[in-house]
Amino acid sequence: MRRIFIDTNAFFKARKIFETLIDEGYELVTSSIVIYEFLKVIDELIYEEKNEERRKLYLRIKKRFPKLLRELNVKILSHNLSYDDVEEAIELSEKMNVDIGDALIFKLIKSERINSILTYDKDWERFNINIIK
Repeated sequence: MRRIFIDTNAFFKARKIFETLIDEGYELVTSSIVIYEFLKVIDELIYEEKNEERRKLYLRIKKRFPKLLRELNVKILSHNLSYDDVEEAIELSEKMNVDIGDALIFKLIKSERINSILTYDKDWERFNINIIK
């Protein structure tokens, strides 16, 4: 089965694209780092939001996120990192001038033989991977 990795920002922007990809036979895949990043962003929005209605919206999004993952049948990959993996990710991060999270995700994607990523993050253009928007 063809797999597409879902980056953090895609969960905020790409609901309709998910359905198209599923209809085309793709398996949606993400990682524990992306799950953490998504929930961390939502928590920051909840904490910083002054408008009570918008704050309630962010709380609903946070509570709905696990259901969205289930509905889309998104496979969550775990990072089984070795010391060498961490060292290589740090080097990759510095060499490509990207976030360490993206470097760790890139290592995971390559080890899983995933060739495409759904993302709106321009940093991914620095990697040798097919970007879907």
